[in-house]
Amino acid sequence: PYTLASQTYDKSACLYHAIQDADALLGSWARGGFDPAIAAYQAALGDPALTACWTVKDEVPLLKDFARFRLVVSQVAGGQSDKAAAVAAEIAQPALKGAADAFLKSYKASGSIIQACRDTTTYAQANPAAWQFLADWGTANPTFAPEDLCPLK
Repeated sequence: PYTLASQTYDKSACLYHAIQDADALLGSWARGGFDPAIAAYQAALGDPALTACWTVKDEVPLLKDFARFRLVVSQVAGGQSDKAAAVAAEIAQPALKGAADAFLKSYKASGSIIQACRDTTTYAQANPAAWQFLADWGTANPTFAPEDLCPLK
């Protein structure tokens, strides 16, 4: 007789969860386009109240670089490739910077988001530092693999 009508989560103070929310918007691009994901990644990057909530070394800077990488992907996919190079230049973590560079280089050469994500996956397989920090964020959170780094397939 009872059916769950909706599920609403409280806003989290954790940067990780804000990025997960942005990731969900990126995953639903077919319904809402890329602008909601772009706005969510920018909000996560710009909110100084979002904090570290796990035990990863340099968690906040690392997660912000991951958000920048995903912002680059979202901007290119959303037709804002002119902004993506500047965001990529802000990435400090070497492996994520390399992933952004691989994505942008492949997109420039192929003109295809799908090919750029495939090439980024190849890069991630050879450079686990680009994604491994997300692979085990506790049992209540999703796992992460090289093919998850660039989710547009």
